[in-house]
Amino acid sequence: MGAIDRGVREIRRLAVRAAGEQRAQGTLEYALVFCVLLAIVLGLAAIWKAGEQGLFARLVEDAASHGLDPLGVLDILLY
Repeated sequence: MGAIDRGVREIRRLAVRAAGEQRAQGTLEYALVFCVLLAIVLGLAAIWKAGEQGLFARLVEDAASHGLDPLGVLDILLY
């Protein structure tokens, strides 16, 4: 009977250890997912703020500058 009791105790010890490792893995996965979602939210907030301040409109104006000045037509024709 002693060997069976030791075996049962060993199985219980291994089960408790495995359960603890699973909880630790779940905590790590939760932390990683949280960091990724936080990065996405902060990135979207930065894009929103840049659009609100007119950064994208200025970039478009700079990219299409040949169409906004009087020599723009000439520039387009000579291209």
